[in-house]
Amino acid sequence: MKLLTWNTHSLVGKEKEQIREEQRQVAAYLGEHCPDVVALQEVNQPREGAIVPRDSIERLSSCECHMPLREGNYLLDLMGELPAGYRGVWLPMKKSYDRWEEGLAFLYRGKAAELRWLPLSLSRDYNNWKTRMALFLRREGEADWFCNLHLGWWEDEEEPFLNQWHRLARALPRGERLWLMGDFNSSPDIRGEGYDTVASGGFYDCYTLARQRQGEETVTRTDLDGWRERASRGSMRIDQVWCRHPARIRVCRICMDGKEGPLVSDHYGVWVETDEK
Repeated sequence: MKLLTWNTHSLVGKEKEQIREEQRQVAAYLGEHCPDVVALQEVNQPREGAIVPRDSIERLSSCECHMPLREGNYLLDLMGELPAGYRGVWLPMKKSYDRWEEGLAFLYRGKAAELRWLPLSLSRDYNNWKTRMALFLRREGEADWFCNLHLGWWEDEEEPFLNQWHRLARALPRGERLWLMGDFNSSPDIRGEGYDTVASGGFYDCYTLARQRQGEETVTRTDLDGWRERASRGSMRIDQVWCRHPARIRVCRICMDGKEGPLVSDHYGVWVETDEK
């Protein structure tokens, strides 16, 4: 099984022509490597884009019926460049930078047997940039659950990481195999905070399980929103894939970094290959 998590930072600060060219590069990478499940964060659409009629969309669904898909939705346009075997789901979560609507998304091969979403933050306000949710996917014919996350910061006074983790932990599917994928905003170099909290919750970091590891840090800039005041920490591995069972991980490597896949975001991606189906 091949998994990929990647914070796309998709539309902010870019012109339409640049976005389309980047989407072609991303689609070419995905088409070449054929991941089974892709978890995407910061997947945006223009707030003023024309509404796309739902009956015109065959392979893409939205988890929130009251928030329509709009022209310029990053996932919708990316799927237009992908092979027909991929389906997608987008969960709109909050307003972003005034111009955008931001959400979580999955790309996956096959069909979805079950989709769920869960509020994680105290705020459910669409206009609050700290609003956080989790998106769950289980594919048809499989027991594995995949959970897509973009969590808050550990020391945030309003919406701290730990509160969001507790809400998530109480709602996680029981009994089945479970994979957590996303931007955790927590580095393993910072002990006693988010990374150690996930590990103590019975999860295994696929990076440490992997027999082969290539690269490590997923952000190298120090001017990211939420991290400017932490600039002294330098490069960090805050994008991660975790599993609830000691999976046989063959490879965990950094991608979407300009070497392994295009560099089109302020985050690199994390690619995981398992020996399991």
